[in-house]
Amino acid sequence: MRHSGRMGETEAARNQLYNKLLQVLGPESTEILMSSLPPTPRHELATTSDLMNAKGAIEQRIDGLDRRIDRLDQRIDKVFTTQLVSLVTLVAAIFASNAFF
Repeated sequence: MRHSGRMGETEAARNQLYNKLLQVLGPESTEILMSSLPPTPRHELATTSDLMNAKGAIEQRIDGLDRRIDRLDQRIDKVFTTQLVSLVTLVAAIFASNAFF
């Protein structure tokens, strides 16, 4: 049997199905049919609803990160502006003090 799956009860059930299909359908049809089955138990498969919920949660997280980045940009701009004004004031003071000497 070429397909893979989880060990244990699920694998035993798949092996039983494979063997029965092999008797009824033959090897080629059995392989085609078995390869179309999901490799995991049905309750572990994600549904469209599961994916939409995950997408929504991810989008909310990204939106939150975008807002944090925007706030950081504003803080960086404010610090840069403050530092630039301080530097210009210092340079002006130095030039002014040299003008009197």
